[in-house]
Amino acid sequence: MDRNIYKALHKAVHKAPSGLSCEQIADALELNANTLAYQANPLYPTRKFGVEYLAELMTLADDFTPLALIAQDCGHAAIRLPSTDRAPRAVHSECMQSVRVFGELMAECSRALDDGRISHEEADRLVDSGHAALRGILTLLQSIQKEAR
Repeated sequence: MDRNIYKALHKAVHKAPSGLSCEQIADALELNANTLAYQANPLYPTRKFGVEYLAELMTLADDFTPLALIAQDCGHAAIRLPSTDRAPRAVHSECMQSVRVFGELMAECSRALDDGRISHEEADRLVDSGHAALRGILTLLQSIQKEAR
């Protein structure tokens, strides 16, 4: 992942996974399209992107790379939480399944470490299942809080 936040903003504005154009995003943000393009351009050293637009830009573009970069720079991780509109029992089952898969993968990685290295494939699977386990746990906690009200 490229560490330049302005490259990530530029991509979100001009190549939004949501399919929205720069003009459509600018309209939704109530900005002039040229202003938005300038503010997100990594080639202009005097540009300044307004932080007040960041959350809405990422949501409109369906590109949360800027958030991931900020979180990573702060030593945190940003993950999308699934909806908690399901019954708590279903959420609980999904959470337990993802934690089980993560535990099995951790055992596999422990064996892989015995030879002193983890392959890229093993690392990718560990990261993916770790994120799935975190999402499951956090979604379960959200569901529990929602039910307690």
